[in-house]
Amino acid sequence: MLKGTAASEGIGIGKILLIEEVSLAYTPHAIEDPAAEKARFQEAVAAFIADTKEKMEALKQSAGEKEALIMQGHISMIEDPYLQGETEKRIDGGECAEAAFEAICDMFIGMFSAVEDEMMRQRAADVRDVKSGVLADPYTGKTIHFQRGQTTSSAVQIDHVVALQNAWQSGARDWSQQKRFRFGNDLYNLLAVDGPANQEKGAASAAYWLPTNGEYRCDYVARQIGVKDKYGLSVTTQEKRAMLSVLHSCPGQAIPND
Repeated sequence: MLKGTAASEGIGIGKILLIEEVSLAYTPHAIEDPAAEKARFQEAVAAFIADTKEKMEALKQSAGEKEALIMQGHISMIEDPYLQGETEKRIDGGECAEAAFEAICDMFIGMFSAVEDEMMRQRAADVRDVKSGVLADPYTGKTIHFQRGQTTSSAVQIDHVVALQNAWQSGARDWSQQKRFRFGNDLYNLLAVDGPANQEKGAASAAYWLPTNGEYRCDYVARQIGVKDKYGLSVTTQEKRAMLSVLHSCPGQAIPND
């Protein structure tokens, strides 16, 4: 018998999708050939994408294109260059692919689970939450000792470096739903930061808000430029002036890799 929580009283008749729990047990082990292990990791990524696309097509036929689009988020996540890059860094350090990937996923799950936003929390709903951690906040320069809980989780929030509202005003209004979803979940534009600092920033561009931590301002502006360039978003005159003012103090500042 299947059990669940009813959304309303009554009896529902129709098809259901049963997702079976799969054991993810593995034996952590040291590796001797990082290049071969990274190739094995990429093979697993390719297999996951192919399998997910197959499931998307089946779901599209049975439930509709809108419902199938949900699974695109899984593909976007595993294709994310930052997630893959951080995983491969750990493999280069001697970890097996399974342990490296699990560690990076747990890191992001912890960040997403801390956000007071239901969409972000849903991304971490099927994986064990990280219960505690330490965040060196780039916006303030402070070290935040984070403990997950109803009264403490707001200490750490996930910021869109280029805010969603700013992106909308800069060109996202003309995007497809799929591109907006990809932008909103792109790890290149997400950063775990001090909650109050993030609230203070709101949807402001660089013209109206910069981190109080002066040592991070060049990195912050460079990241904003990288995000806007990646997605073809416009920059206002005031915004450009503020960015150039910051970058004058760090002429060798590079745009971070995606």
